[in-house]
Amino acid sequence: GGLGSGVVNTASIADGAVTNVKHGTGSVIQVVQGTFTGTNNTTGTTLVDTGVTKSITVTGSNKVLVSYTCYMSAAAGVYGVRTVLLRGSTQIFLGDQPSTGMRATGGGWTNNSLGDYTTWNHSNTFLDTPGAGTHTYKVQFSSTYTGSNQARIGRPIGGTSNPAYYTTPSHITLLEIAA
Repeated sequence: GGLGSGVVNTASIADGAVTNVKHGTGSVIQVVQGTFTGTNNTTGTTLVDTGVTKSITVTGSNKVLVSYTCYMSAAAGVYGVRTVLLRGSTQIFLGDQPSTGMRATGGGWTNNSLGDYTTWNHSNTFLDTPGAGTHTYKVQFSSTYTGSNQARIGRPIGGTSNPAYYTTPSHITLLEIAA
């Protein structure tokens, strides 16, 4: 089309030449992803970092769609593993506090048989409204039992020299969504 036809050839527009573009409500402004390909483990119910983390800089009142998947495992005696989503140091998107027990964003449970090792992919998605600025999202984890048996991210419980014990990546993906 010619001049005035409403058609723009994007190949002729230099990067950064167009400013003040209005994105419609619900449009994706940016996408960032953090990956974790290592392993971490812990015992007990105290939350520790999984290694799954990513920062995003948000404009105005835009929202952030947070999605994560963490490959988790637990030894017999752990009962379960929980994951908790945080923005900065604030836990977000948790189940209500039961009369006993812990809050979590994701979880898995083993049948607790001797020698039984259970694995899960913990996943969740949440639309957050963090406010303008740079925000760091991360996933923490813990056992759901106070004993000494391990909960782990990135690899099944077991010997590191056994070829059956594969490693698996985890991720957190953040999408800035126009308000």
